[in-house]
Amino acid sequence: MLVIFLQVTALERAEQAMKSKNYPEAIKQFDIAEKSDKLSPTNLFFRGTAKAALHQPKPAISDFVKVIKQTQSQNLKIRSQEKLFEICQSNCQLNCYKEFTSSMFQSNWHYSFLQQMTKDRKILLQGGYSNDDLINFAQKCSRDPEIQLKVITVLLEQQQFAQCKDVTDRLKIVFQDKRQECSQLSDIFELLRDSSIGNYDNLEKVAIRASRSQPDESIYTNFYKIAKVLKELSAEIEKFAPTQKLSADTLSPLLKKVKKIQAYPQKLFTSLNTRIQFLTSKIFNIDEELIPVLNFENMQYKVQNQVDSLIDIINLISSGTSQIIVEDLPSDTPHQKYIKAILYYFELDINLKSIVSAYQKKEDFGILTGEADKKINFVYALLRDAYKLKVNDNSFPHMQQFITDLNKLSDSVFNYHMKTLNPDIYKILNVSRQSSDSDIRKSYFKMARKYHPDMVAKNTTEEEKKSLARQFQRIADAYDIISDPKKRTIYNQGQHNAQERQSAEQYHQQRKQLAQQMFYRQQQRSQGQGQDFGGFDPFQFFNGGQQQGQQQGGRQRVVFNYNGQNVYM
Repeated sequence: MLVIFLQVTALERAEQAMKSKNYPEAIKQFDIAEKSDKLSPTNLFFRGTAKAALHQPKPAISDFVKVIKQTQSQNLKIRSQEKLFEICQSNCQLNCYKEFTSSMFQSNWHYSFLQQMTKDRKILLQGGYSNDDLINFAQKCSRDPEIQLKVITVLLEQQQFAQCKDVTDRLKIVFQDKRQECSQLSDIFELLRDSSIGNYDNLEKVAIRASRSQPDESIYTNFYKIAKVLKELSAEIEKFAPTQKLSADTLSPLLKKVKKIQAYPQKLFTSLNTRIQFLTSKIFNIDEELIPVLNFENMQYKVQNQVDSLIDIINLISSGTSQIIVEDLPSDTPHQKYIKAILYYFELDINLKSIVSAYQKKEDFGILTGEADKKINFVYALLRDAYKLKVNDNSFPHMQQFITDLNKLSDSVFNYHMKTLNPDIYKILNVSRQSSDSDIRKSYFKMARKYHPDMVAKNTTEEEKKSLARQFQRIADAYDIISDPKKRTIYNQGQHNAQERQSAEQYHQQRKQLAQQMFYRQQQRSQGQGQDFGGFDPFQFFNGGQQQGQQQGGRQRVVFNYNGQNVYM
């Protein structure tokens, strides 16, 4: 009688523990009861449920299999089969389809599904996958440590830190007994994400939060120090614009601060690998030696570049000694894009002077205006991306003025571009409108002989030959118009290339308007408003220009002086 009393008490305690979700106690009481007598299928089901909740897949499976084999209740059998399938799916490393027959599952479909998962798992672990395939599979096979580690490793290698954070946040739900370690790993991925995109506001906040919960971990302190300085410095840099200069007195103290953190990225990424290995080993119960060493070299370079490029920019603005090759400057973060746009604006200003000089010397300037026009599109695209990726509404306070200045510069370049479409043919041939056909012919032959490719001196460089060839072509084109009465009449009436000039005018005006709309639309987006452009997205207008700018940027290098500083383009 005493044994029966103890058994009833144990089952009652187990029932109460299940109701309060005290699963360890419930399992303990079920085990006590089982020592005295065989558990009923219902009690086996509850114990299996408790074990599943505590991430004990094999013991849980054992209980559910017993229920399926013993119970006379069809409802309890189906519920146990559902639980068994759920555990087998989320723990696909167990290869349930090999251990059990299809009769243990609700249908052949469930059994075939687990069989396919085993095949897919093998392929994914061998590397035959896309990121989407791997992430989707990891969501199904959520408790497979090898798959979860594979996902994190692959995404880290590709610097997909936002996706790494999403994966780790899901792991908090799956591995609830490892929530603390998952949260710490999620913080690291969030810090890496914000570092890569230059979101220094959030980087600072997350670093503070992480360092408070783990004060002995130096990586969070280093992240915080980097974020604090870069946040302060980039805020000052963003105030800079072609017509809004910054004081050297303002930047000098900041330069000292940024130099102090110049060695921090190397320290940070040296210890980061060790920390990630430690946390992942805790989460997945895997030896640290079995976790692959990650390569953060590219990410370290990117963060180091953010620090070093700011030092170069400060030296440039304050007339220091740094020599900058603008095309080599990184453009990963919003403020880097903004600074690059400013430097290209200065280059455009130099380009415009070259165009004016060529025009005054009666030299060909068509290529110069074409390259300048592409570069203008490139600057628009950089400004668009910088403003689109800004981290708060106070960023880039002079963006509107910058676009206005750029539009004015664009007007100047466009005016000379129009001159290439409607050249002064009389000036090119060094004659007047009143000159006779004979005088025009004489002048043409004289100038053609001077610039003809076959008449150049032997010591002429290839670049000079190309320039002379272009000038010869301009002379030939001018004479082709002036020697043809019909073409000459059209030219004198101002109708030469009329359609091309009209198209160019429309394009130019549209580009200016869209640049302003681009800015206003971004403002309204940040204020939660919308604006309709009749289905046209002004942000897409400059995409082609950015590509053109990047292509031509590698072909030409120009040096100009800004505040006594040589800047190499």
